[in-house]
Amino acid sequence: MRCQHDFSELLKDYPKEVILKDGTGVTLRPLKDGDENVLFEMFRRLSTDDLWFLNHDVSDPGLIADWINNLDTNRVISIVALLEGRIVG
Repeated sequence: MRCQHDFSELLKDYPKEVILKDGTGVTLRPLKDGDENVLFEMFRRLSTDDLWFLNHDVSDPGLIADWINNLDTNRVISIVALLEGRIVG
């Protein structure tokens, strides 16, 4: 059984700008169609040690494309942080 949610109330404030503790400003927004390349590039910047803790092979661009193409925004909302057009978190 799948649980359906109306996330529209939660997302009304996105995108939004936030300031990190170090003073850096980032934009928070939901992951969306067309984010394949910037998400893949974020994973490419991770260290080998960081990749060790992930359950999926994020070095496969096909996997990232599948994630984006199968977004189910009635079930899960993924929020990304952008800095100068790059996903950083």
